[in-house]
Amino acid sequence: MSEPGQDARRRLWFGIFFMCVATTLFPIMNGIVQVLSRTYPSEQIIWARTAGHLAIVLILVVPRYGIGILGTRRPFAQVSRSLLLLGSTTLFFFAVKDVPLAKAASISFMT
Repeated sequence: MSEPGQDARRRLWFGIFFMCVATTLFPIMNGIVQVLSRTYPSEQIIWARTAGHLAIVLILVVPRYGIGILGTRRPFAQVSRSLLLLGSTTLFFFAVKDVPLAKAASISFMT
């Protein structure tokens, strides 16, 4: 048996770990986007990122929780958030083409 609070501490450490991984992966992804944007159109890179993330989430989430997890009681809010994320990604990926990566990353982290 585990102590009370031990599960909460474990989840806290997992949260810290995942934040560290995310803050490591975002600059790597931004660097890859800058390199790819010399060869491929930004729209194609955005599509690949979005489709790739969707595939990863579906592979990880649907087998465990079922397809019903994709339903929502607030479709307008979900679509609005999705469009805002797509807009943010689009603007950032177009900017990374012309702005030095360090400057783009610092602006991104400031927000």
